[in-house]
Amino acid sequence: MTPFHLLGGTHRRNRIYRYMVWRSGTAADWDCTYADIAHETSVDRHVVERICKNAGWVCRGEIERTSELNARVEIDILIAAPSARRMARA
Repeated sequence: MTPFHLLGGTHRRNRIYRYMVWRSGTAADWDCTYADIAHETSVDRHVVERICKNAGWVCRGEIERTSELNARVEIDILIAAPSARRMARA
């Protein structure tokens, strides 16, 4: 790995972002979401998500949020299904 002081602009910034995300995530014991880390570090949420996925860091809050969203979508489909069938008949 190249020493930090020898890195150029983009590589240096990426290394700094990676450290900021790691520091924020470990401080919360990874019991947070990408949005929480993004808010704390002022790094774009999509950049935080990419950094975490590339490094293999898992935010437990994100897992719970995804499970909750999937459950909501399934319920919405079940609720919408009868009305969708009525609309198709009309």
